[in-house]
Amino acid sequence: DTIKIFRDISLNGFSYACTGPYSCNTFPFKYENIKRRYSLKKITKSIINKIVALKISMKILRIKPAIYFFLAGGERSFAAGPVIWSETKTIKIHAADYDLLLKDGNIINDEKNIVYIDQYFPFHPDWKNHHISFNIEPSRYYSDLRNGFDKIEKITGLNIVIAAHPKAYYYDKGDLFGNRKIYHNQNSFNLVKNAKIVLVHNSSAISQSILLNKSMIFLTSDLFNKTADGILTNKMANFFNTKALNTNDDFDDLDSYY
Repeated sequence: DTIKIFRDISLNGFSYACTGPYSCNTFPFKYENIKRRYSLKKITKSIINKIVALKISMKILRIKPAIYFFLAGGERSFAAGPVIWSETKTIKIHAADYDLLLKDGNIINDEKNIVYIDQYFPFHPDWKNHHISFNIEPSRYYSDLRNGFDKIEKITGLNIVIAAHPKAYYYDKGDLFGNRKIYHNQNSFNLVKNAKIVLVHNSSAISQSILLNKSMIFLTSDLFNKTADGILTNKMANFFNTKALNTNDDFDDLDSYY
């Protein structure tokens, strides 16, 4: 869908660099058991994309490779894609969240709230773009979340606030989080910085919690466990030597979940 852009750049004699989408293996584990929905149209488009991605095809289309790829991530991350050739120089950079840390510093102003890092399930547009089924009705997903939030607030005596995903729009969706405060279009770094505890699924925003040395609790539920992101959340929790808290379970303390 973006071939014309790269072709115009190349044919008009410009050089270009890129970052982001072609960064691979940024997580220390692999996705497994993720069910995708396929159709003849999707399979055909996938085959065409793979053909176009071949270096020979890019040469036929007279598309030049990127001169630089700016790669964020650990030692295992690498860059791969149709505009990244052997001529492309990979330049390692740190993630944007580290810029925020350098700018604002590890200054704790307030720790009276718990922050939930929202991922806009099950409305996130990427689900449709990647042809992955979330398999949970919104009412059930948010009901499970509210159930867990109620228990966590009772145990800690703290209020939970919602750091809405950048693509989220909750204004027309009712009280999905109950009467809890939702922060739209705000830098979640500042919310995390002032939080006592951070609740997450598998958002990349966990890097903010790590940089600020905040206690994290991974959240899951009976149905969420069966989704692609549920699988990833459990893997991520395991990587941090803990387990995800199932909001459908009866729990009266949080010590084993931090």
